[in-house]
Amino acid sequence: MGEEKSDSKIKDLFKDKKEPHKSQFIAAVLVNLIFLYIANNLLNWNLSFIDNSFLQVLGILNIFFIVAVVVNFLFIFYSKDWFRNLFQIPVDLLGLVTAYSLFTIFPFIINNILLEYILKFILLVFIIGSFISLVVHFIKFILNILDR
Repeated sequence: MGEEKSDSKIKDLFKDKKEPHKSQFIAAVLVNLIFLYIANNLLNWNLSFIDNSFLQVLGILNIFFIVAVVVNFLFIFYSKDWFRNLFQIPVDLLGLVTAYSLFTIFPFIINNILLEYILKFILLVFIIGSFISLVVHFIKFILNILDR
């Protein structure tokens, strides 16, 4: 009896509280398309704080944004919990790899050491957040499958 109660608490902890709206997915598609455009034009804009090593991370950035666009586009038409959690896993994984690539290659020219550390800290937070999101979406997916 106590085990069933703890299982129920775990499921409640990972249960989605509300259904997302299609507008959220449409906005995510548009935002990721904008970021895709920006990422592919940064070097053309000759910004003083973007190093040529940005080309080394451009490929993973493109993959991340394209996958995010495709996944969110799919969610517009079908967004059951199990489906969203399953397809959010590769997005989280790519977000993790992308942030790690930006952190290790760091294609930015920052003359202020404090600003450089702040930017690296933000990337580190994104890496940790992506990992946590990956684990949560995996657990939610497993719980959705077990509930079927």
